[in-house]
Amino acid sequence: MELHRLVRQRLESLPNSETTDAPESDFDRRHIENQVWEELGSHVKDGSYSQLFFEQMVSLYGNGFVSIGGKKFCFSVLDIGDMLDAICAGTTIGRPLNHRGSRLTGLDLLHTHQSRTYCINFNILRFFDRNYTNDFPLQSKLQEILNRSEVTFDEAINALITSIIMESLNSVDKTGQWLIFKKLHNGFHFVALHFHDGEDKSDELLFEIIKDHLDPCSRKGFMDGIAP
Repeated sequence: MELHRLVRQRLESLPNSETTDAPESDFDRRHIENQVWEELGSHVKDGSYSQLFFEQMVSLYGNGFVSIGGKKFCFSVLDIGDMLDAICAGTTIGRPLNHRGSRLTGLDLLHTHQSRTYCINFNILRFFDRNYTNDFPLQSKLQEILNRSEVTFDEAINALITSIIMESLNSVDKTGQWLIFKKLHNGFHFVALHFHDGEDKSDELLFEIIKDHLDPCSRKGFMDGIAP
């Protein structure tokens, strides 16, 4: 398992772009709230969004991250805007959250991914752990690389790692940063941003986070006194 251990260590050392240890910023909350209010209004013209989603966006604009389950996730503001537009335009449908035995089942929830999160370390390592459980397939791929070109062992290892990363990107079994929403008769209700690792505990965490934010609400209701 020496080769397996070496490759996994190299994959673990890849730059991590999905989380941060940055502290919270001392931002002008009223200014950021008004900015988020205007930005969401430009994307969500029909329907609604929860106060949870609004607060997550305020944190993203003010801090550069969203805190979920004790971790700080670096969502992309531009990607979220694109997702909101695609959902509202009907070009992105979303996938239902209906895993057997999950408390999310039956809540009519949909989710979609940010495309950029398909590159995150989490999905690469998840793919590696599921598809390369021992040295044998790695040794075969490494030998192919060594046979077809004159490279050093370290260069061959780097080529092997690149190959595994590309395999993971082409895999359909990915998860990561989600936008959770519900379809309404007159639009959509955007519930929350979330990071999902594909395990049952993620469903339970998500349910606890969003259970009080599932019903469509008036955007004016929680913005009275904030929006200009």
